[in-house]
Formats: sequence, structure tokens, C-alpha cells
Amino acid sequence: MIKSLGFYRASLLLSLYITQFIGIAFFMEAFVAILRKNGVGLEHLGLIYTLGLVWVVRFLWAPLIDRFRLSSKSHFKAWVGFFQTLMVLTLLAASTLDVTENVAIIVLFNGIFVVFSASQDVALDALVLKEISLQNRPHAMGLKAAGSSIGIVLGGGLGLVVYDYLGWVYTMLLLCVITLNSLVQLYFYREKQTHIHTTRVEFKAYVNFWKTRGNWLIFLFFYPATISAAFALVSPILVDLGWELAKIGFYIHIVGYSAGALTSLAASSVMKKLNFRRVLVFATLGQSMGLLLYLLPLYFTLGELQITAIVSLVFSLYSISNIAITTLMMDECKDLSPATGFAMQHGVFMFFCILFSSLSMGLAGRFGYENSIVFFSLFGVVAACMVMRLTIERDDGRSEFEGQLLS
Repeated sequence: MIKSLGFYRASLLLSLYITQFIGIAFFMEAFVAILRKNGVGLEHLGLIYTLGLVWVVRFLWAPLIDRFRLSSKSHFKAWVGFFQTLMVLTLLAASTLDVTENVAIIVLFNGIFVVFSASQDVALDALVLKEISLQNRPHAMGLKAAGSSIGIVLGGGLGLVVYDYLGWVYTMLLLCVITLNSLVQLYFYREKQTHIHTTRVEFKAYVNFWKTRGNWLIFLFFYPATISAAFALVSPILVDLGWELAKIGFYIHIVGYSAGALTSLAASSVMKKLNFRRVLVFATLGQSMGLLLYLLPLYFTLGELQITAIVSLVFSLYSISNIAITTLMMDECKDLSPATGFAMQHGVFMFFCILFSSLSMGLAGRFGYENSIVFFSLFGVVAACMVMRLTIERDDGRSEFEGQLLS
């Protein structure tokens, strides 16, 4: 992977993808655990996940990023840097607030940060699509998956530990410094000066895109349910079992997500040699089985290492499937402009992730963890069945969207 992408470009992509998720992970994972510790109900916590709906509609302003330039020397790089700067400033502003007295304002800053991170993602994915060859896209998407896991480790895990020991201000400043570091790295990157043909994307183009990809859309509906429930329920379950925040931060958000990051880096090196259909079926069914394992600590006394192993397994399987899904999304971007095509598909995916995260929390609060776990594990089985109906041209050695061999 390093040989294919180059060390500097690979490290830059990893760093930028990490900062996409570090702030979101803190607000969606650690902040949720903090509020739960302060007695906020599960039904209300589920509402926080709806702030991520911004990621769903980011394709609406993606054409602006495709069409307009902020700099004569670069296109997508300039957009990435612009939104990265705004992310740093938002975290810095949030550090001045009190987590017990200014909850509503912090949630507002959370929403603002999500807008900037979603926009940064649009520009960064377009940059990857423009500059990374078809053969090396699994490598880039492996870095994206690893970056999301590492971002969750730093934001949801380390951030929770730092908060438990040092408080809100130092936690936010730490996230701010990490995000700023990526901005410094980006400054030295030189974007290729190639012309990207972009036209105004009409609403009809979105409709026509999905008309020929019905099975893909159905899969993107069923697949996120299981893994979204697994992500959303783990922290509240452990809080209710009596785990301290620092303990959750270390074992789940640091050790568990680190396993996912390592899996992503390892899988990305061999992914383009594997059959994507088999990978998706294996990983999707594995996630359903892994979510059912969440029932064990509810009925039996498990140690830290046993619970961490369960969570690590689920997160690792998600990392593998995520590489395959995002790679296939990029393969299908030729019908639309780079930023718009990927943002639209991933927006649909994110919508269902957020929907099921919120639903799993709400149903757990009303019907109990056990019923919610069993219910959402069934979605993974349906998703695995849908994989068998997908047309995956990459598995045949040819992409109908690129019209060239993948050798």
C-alpha cells in the first residue's frame, strides 16, 4: 500500500481521514457517555445522532465544490484546507464552554463541526477520486476506514480518558491540536493540475443514477442497521453495567477501535485481490453474530478482556466491509462529478447509519437492550442476502464504469 500510494500521500490521507472523525467521534461517542453519566435518558441521547444527518445531504453542496475553485494553484486541496481550518476554529471555540452548564450550546457547536467535517469529506474524497488510480482505490479506502477507526480511538476513546482526568478544556484543546497537525501536512501537498470535467448536476441525474442501481440502494438500507446498533449501544450498555468512563474509553474506544484500524490497514493491502462479494457476505453475517454476542454481558458476568474481544471482532469486521463498500461507491462515480457522485451514495449510507443509531437507542430505552439487539441483528442477515443480488463488475476483473481491466 505504501509503495503504491507513496509514504507522504498515504500518511496525509490517513491524517486527514482521522481528523474527519476525531471530533465527530468525541461528540457522538464520548459526549454521549458523559451525558449518560450525568443522567440523561437514552431517548434524548438518541437525538444527538440525528445531527449527523448533515452528512446525508452534503451531496447538495458537493456540486459547488466540483465547479468552483478557491485557488488558482489547486482545486480540491484548497477546499479541504478551507474546511479543515473551520474545524480547528470550531473545536477551539467549544473549549471555552462549560460541559455542565452549556450543553445546548455545545450541541450547537457539534452541529457546526459536523457541517465542516462533512464538507471536508466531500472535497477529500473528490481529491482521492481525481488523483488515485482505479487499481489503488482499495488502498485509499483502507486508509479511510483506518482513519475513521483511529479518529474514534482518539476522539471517542482517548478524549473520554483525558476528559475523565483533565476535564473539558484540555480535551477539546487536544482534539484541536491533532486537527491542526493535518492542516500543516496538507500545506506541503501539491495537487495535480489536471482538468476535471464538471457540469451542473440536475435533480434528474440523481434519480436516473438510482434507477439502474435498485439492488445497491436496498443493500445500503439494510447493511447499516446492524453495525449502527453495535456502535450506538455499546457505551450505554457498559455505563449501565457500572463501568467508569475512563474504563470504557480505554477498552472500547481505544483497544476496540484500534483493532478495527489495524484490520483496515492489513485488509487494504490485499483487498484488490479478493472477491468483493464473498468479503461482504462474510463480514456482514459476522457483524450480525457479533451484535448477538452483546447479549452475553447482559446475562453473564464477563471480564474486561472478554467484552473488549467481542467489540473488537465487530469493529474489525465492519472495517473490512467498509473498504469494499466505499471502493464500490467510488467505482460508480463516473456518471456524476467526483465530489457529487461519492457524496450522494455515501450520504444515503450515512442517512441509514444515523437513522438506525437513533432507532436502536430509542428502542433500547423503550423495549430493553435485549430486544433491540436481536431485532437489529436480523438486518445483517437480510443485507448478506442482498449482496448475492448485486452486480459487482470488479469481481470479474472489469469495471463497467471505467471500461478497463483491473489488472
